[in-house]
Amino acid sequence: MLRWLCLMMGVCSLLHAQWDGPYENLKVLPEDIGKNELRDIMRQWSMDLGVRCTHCHATPTGKFEDIDFASDDRKPKKIAREMLKMTRAVNKDFFKPHDKEISCYTCHHGTTDPRPLETILRAGYDEGGIDQLEKTYREKRKTYHGAGAYNFKPWSALSVVANSLLPNENWPDLKKIHLLNLEFNPDYDGSHFFLGAYYLDVEINETLARDHLTAAMRSNAFWTPRKSARLAKKWAHQQKSEAAERLLRMMVAVAPNHADTHANLGIYLKINGRMEEAGQALQKALSLKPDHPAAKPALAEMEQK
Repeated sequence: MLRWLCLMMGVCSLLHAQWDGPYENLKVLPEDIGKNELRDIMRQWSMDLGVRCTHCHATPTGKFEDIDFASDDRKPKKIAREMLKMTRAVNKDFFKPHDKEISCYTCHHGTTDPRPLETILRAGYDEGGIDQLEKTYREKRKTYHGAGAYNFKPWSALSVVANSLLPNENWPDLKKIHLLNLEFNPDYDGSHFFLGAYYLDVEINETLARDHLTAAMRSNAFWTPRKSARLAKKWAHQQKSEAAERLLRMMVAVAPNHADTHANLGIYLKINGRMEEAGQALQKALSLKPDHPAAKPALAEMEQK
């Protein structure tokens, strides 16, 4: 016990000696900086980046008690100096004239990597595929969720990455991304809608399609019919008319009392020359919403002819 106390006293004495000054190798901070001011700055940077002293300061053994504050062996310390210069310049030129200022936290939010989460995830995907993306997302969420470091909202990172991958048409990977999103955000209409469409066009499973489209309507009955109309139009232009009609009819089955679903189907059928079916769908839409802005003029145009 006595030996342990002596050891700790020796460690504390060494660290206090470095803290008390005189300070060595100060290249950006003033050489005559006071102990309390220096300590407060270091603590603030530590919190801003979510790290401890050894992130920037060298320690031969990796242990805090062997830290060498004056050493420049660690690359993060050199980067920190440049970031301090940048922050000072930005504050001087742009913020202090308005009585405002930025700090490390403005970009870092308690992390060492200030990039948006979607950028980190896309880089992981490009490097190691869907497995690397999923691993990175789970690690970031476990470490930072609730800390304000990254945006874990359902319509943010994972959805942004998924949208960026749409042109590649790697449907299995897109499916996994949206399933991952729903694991943590089970009510997100965007992922439910994607999966509903996926099961109507790629991996045909009408039961799963219905389940996901029902969930999408339950979460967002305003945008889901509009998304279905846009997607059906896109599919029709891609010569996927069967999938387009399947989607619109599924939306009617999922939301039979929503005027938009009938209007969307009616307009699609009208464009394709199936006037009798189109008229029935448009009339149904107007029975649910007499002044429907799309169904009313479409039906009037048909009646004039």
